[in-house]
Amino acid sequence: MKNPDFFVPPGGQPRDDAIAMMREVCVLASTAIRLSRDRFGPVDDVDDDDLHDRIQLMRQALGRIGWVADVAMRKMGDAGVFATAEDWMLPGV
Repeated sequence: MKNPDFFVPPGGQPRDDAIAMMREVCVLASTAIRLSRDRFGPVDDVDDDDLHDRIQLMRQALGRIGWVADVAMRKMGDAGVFATAEDWMLPGV
């Protein structure tokens, strides 16, 4: 995506803000990885409700990862991917 000619990065310390946001991306990504790992326990102890909950939590974490990365891109002067947080975390709403 090309930045519009009129785009001006937000004020503040863009590098420090971007680093803090990328740390948040790392934390969220590691959470999603933990959620995706197989549970320890008997093979026949499959809990569909637990699986559904874990998938929902992963979707939420991934939506937030995308949003945080988008904000970090803007802090570094890029136009980003989506216009709003809702585009990342509430698709179709």
